[in-house]
Amino acid sequence: MGFGMNIKPLDRFPFIRTTDVDEMREAITKTYGANKLQLHRGAEGFHARANHRLLRNIVLSFVTFGAVVDQEFQAFAAFANRFAYGEAQRSLSIGRRSN
Repeated sequence: MGFGMNIKPLDRFPFIRTTDVDEMREAITKTYGANKLQLHRGAEGFHARANHRLLRNIVLSFVTFGAVVDQEFQAFAAFANRFAYGEAQRSLSIGRRSN
């Protein structure tokens, strides 16, 4: 089974839908703590769609922005893996809390 273009990971668990960058920053901060969300080419085309599911020992989140962004988070509790699929971004990052 391959990934299709119509995949909407965790769509049954909506977190936020917004075109307001500041509203998205605030939602991320409330959930994940301090972060930096920067747009490369301004807010044109920005349309955040994020899903979030808390399980017993892990959290699964999916977000798409509709615009080119950079994100930087403070340390998470335990590990955080960021995976991207599709053509928009190809990256993986792993972080660990520094306490």
